[in-house]
Amino acid sequence: MPGTTELWLMLASATLLIGYHLWFLHELQTRPHRTTIGSARALRAAWVADVMTNRRDILAVQTMRNWVMTTSFLASTAALISVGLLTFLMSSDGVTNLIHRLNFAGTRSEDLLTLKLALIIVDFFVAFFNLSLAMRHYNYAVFLIGLSLADEPDVAIARATRHVQNGAMRYAAGMRGFYLTVPLVMWLFGPEWLLAGAAIVTLALWRHDHTG
Repeated sequence: MPGTTELWLMLASATLLIGYHLWFLHELQTRPHRTTIGSARALRAAWVADVMTNRRDILAVQTMRNWVMTTSFLASTAALISVGLLTFLMSSDGVTNLIHRLNFAGTRSEDLLTLKLALIIVDFFVAFFNLSLAMRHYNYAVFLIGLSLADEPDVAIARATRHVQNGAMRYAAGMRGFYLTVPLVMWLFGPEWLLAGAAIVTLALWRHDHTG
């Protein structure tokens, strides 16, 4: 079981990460123009309307293909890392000894180390799940963007936009899973590293999430 120091540092790290994302979600709902996600959402809606109205089919296909390829690559990477690299780490005594040697303030427990690795694996699988759903939405959007606007053009544009936006949000959620692995991996070396990783990721996300 984690010691008192580890529990407090775990709580501080979780509070920092969860608190930031709750605040960011509130800002995204109330002042989306101040965030990169809100700005990108508006740009994507304008882009879908433009390519469908002006029949920019080649541009649409190339852009959607790039989105699908990038998402597919990241999804495959998440799956491979979760079942490959972490299995190697858990089975390597040398790496385990190094992890314990760098753990200055935390509990040196094999069970806790296994739990940490399990959390990293779960995080990668959640990222994989979101990225897979992003590919699903992007593939639907490809067909919808190619439809004729002869009948109910506003409805067709709205449906395509919805799938593009959903795909982008799932992609963003999958990328957040990758970012979260930074403090989780650092936690392998001790709770003080977890707190440092949480602070670094929170600061990096704050800079990334705002247009300035």
